[in-house]
Amino acid sequence: LPSNHENGGALAAGLPDFVEFMAKDRAQYKRPLRDGIGWLDSYALENFGARFIDIEEQQQLAICDEIAYPDVQEDALQPGIAFFTLMRNMTLTGYYTTELGFRDLGYQGNTPNIWDGVPEAVLARHGKSYDAEWLAKCVDQTRRDITAEWDDEMNLIT
Repeated sequence: LPSNHENGGALAAGLPDFVEFMAKDRAQYKRPLRDGIGWLDSYALENFGARFIDIEEQQQLAICDEIAYPDVQEDALQPGIAFFTLMRNMTLTGYYTTELGFRDLGYQGNTPNIWDGVPEAVLARHGKSYDAEWLAKCVDQTRRDITAEWDDEMNLIT
């Protein structure tokens, strides 16, 4: 999720704060995150002579390319692959649960409709039916496809 993503990238969505929160709040993430960062530093030192954060961006991307694919079989890369997978999952989970992510998905939230009872076909399938008198008083099937609307004071207006 690069910063030039049309709905805003990972940084704009506050993903570093989300990952930090998860690491502090969820014990099951502390060690994998710490160990993953340690693995990145060790691998970078071994291959480029400096910690991951201190190597060139091109070198960082080369490491990421090596560990981005879970199907890679090389044993030495497995800790890095597990870390990358965790970070990818946390990033996408964090992003798509923010306003920016909702916008990216086109998610509008729950949009309740007027609901006036169970459809006849469903009732019949279960051997049920509404009482005719109750149905006449309470259920108006002609309104079932109307999206509910509320005024500013949350009064139903449809």
